[in-house]
Amino acid sequence: MTAGKLRPRDGREMCLKFFFAYEFSKYHQSNLSGSNTNDESSNEVIFEMSRKLEAFKNAFKASNEVWDFVKKVTLVFIENSVSIDEQLTSQLKNWKLERLSYTDKNILRIALCEILHLDLNPKIAINEALELSKIYSSSDSFSFINGVLDSIVQEKGLKDD
Repeated sequence: MTAGKLRPRDGREMCLKFFFAYEFSKYHQSNLSGSNTNDESSNEVIFEMSRKLEAFKNAFKASNEVWDFVKKVTLVFIENSVSIDEQLTSQLKNWKLERLSYTDKNILRIALCEILHLDLNPKIAINEALELSKIYSSSDSFSFINGVLDSIVQEKGLKDD
């Protein structure tokens, strides 16, 4: 990450690292994916993710803007994880969400948070997701991520041709 001026990708990269680390932890398996349907459970997940984000923040140095972005995307995902994962699952033909690599799944989740809930232009969000996939994922992931996100954007009528 660059010192001084914030690059928008810095926040996405740190968010991806945090989501990956969080999902890799055992807590995620029983609490994040689809079980935040009531306020108590959601509050528990928010508390746990906030606690882990603070620990993560202490381990990785970044600007306050980066951490603000990570926290914003994290909260959006917690509040909308069921619908975001349903959107992803609807595009996976003969494949289950659980079978996706943590990296690909979380690149997709971040992009959908930005497109569907943070009103980022879909072209920008997709491009940023593809850039992350070039750095952090396999060579096959680029086309896969592009196809999934493009299908969701088209299905939602968000494509500006």
